[in-house]
Amino acid sequence: MIYIVADLEATCWEDGTEVSRMETIEIGAVKLDDDVNPIGEFDRLIRPVREPVLSDFCRKLTTIRQEDVDGAAGFESVFRDFMNWIGDDAFKLCTWSTYDLEQLKEDCSRNSIPFPSTLSSHIDLRQLFAAKEETKPCSTERALEILGFEFE
Repeated sequence: MIYIVADLEATCWEDGTEVSRMETIEIGAVKLDDDVNPIGEFDRLIRPVREPVLSDFCRKLTTIRQEDVDGAAGFESVFRDFMNWIGDDAFKLCTWSTYDLEQLKEDCSRNSIPFPSTLSSHIDLRQLFAAKEETKPCSTERALEILGFEFE
């Protein structure tokens, strides 16, 4: 079994945003073996289509520049590359909360791409961390603070 630890960035606005409005603009992931050793990385930007101009808030929050997404491939191409990168080995998708999983489902639906059933085998790292540390679910920054690390 391998683990795919993924983090998405998506279009966003300061005044709050519904997942149905947002579009994934970056998929970043690390592939880990059974012993949790990194065995691969994936990082690709995605050109948003519905609202192609990133908000000031989004650019500041994600540090993604407009010119970077303007020159990026579309979701369908990047998602296909992501699934090919994962490969055929059995895996579990791991994300901090369920947001990333829901955003992928939304983007697949929006682009008429069947959502791969293999992605449904999901580990919510935020819930797992909260249970292990006997704390409330928290941000990654707070989790690192609890563990004595600084957020970079």
